[in-house]
Amino acid sequence: MFKRVPCIFTNERGFTLTELLVVVAIAMIMVGFGYSGFSSVMKRESGRAAANAIAGHLKEARMLAIERHTSHVVEISEDLTTLTVCRKNGSTEAKCESGDVPIREWDITEQYRHVAIASTSPKSFAVRFDTRGFPRKTEKNTSMFFGHIKLEVSNIDPPYEFKIIISQLGRIKIEGSDY
Repeated sequence: MFKRVPCIFTNERGFTLTELLVVVAIAMIMVGFGYSGFSSVMKRESGRAAANAIAGHLKEARMLAIERHTSHVVEISEDLTTLTVCRKNGSTEAKCESGDVPIREWDITEQYRHVAIASTSPKSFAVRFDTRGFPRKTEKNTSMFFGHIKLEVSNIDPPYEFKIIISQLGRIKIEGSDY
């Protein structure tokens, strides 16, 4: 009454252990190559993010100076690790002093460990944005400021550098590797 159907897979036994190990080894090699390329991309993008963050702090200080009609200062510490933004109270000096209102203090090495401020121009970087948003460097309102901050991304080949440039009119732009 019931007819027996022959099994098609009677001679199939599956994968051998050797075949499985070869496939896993090939997959691991491909993941290893992909990770090394991916990690350098992540470090480069970390540098780009740090440059954008610093440029953002500079633009924020400029806009606050215009909006609130008070001078604002952006200063980078001598060890090139900390960026400070403060509102000036009367003084026209281009540095944050004890009577000034601190707005932000940011440690770049804490958030971006592969990125370092390599150099600044001028050597001790502090810029004061006046009430019209123009960058100044000293007590005299006639002396215009222009300079740059250079960031380096470490531990990748080729090395990447980003430069945040402040023009005499207060324009802030970023230049760099593949920007």
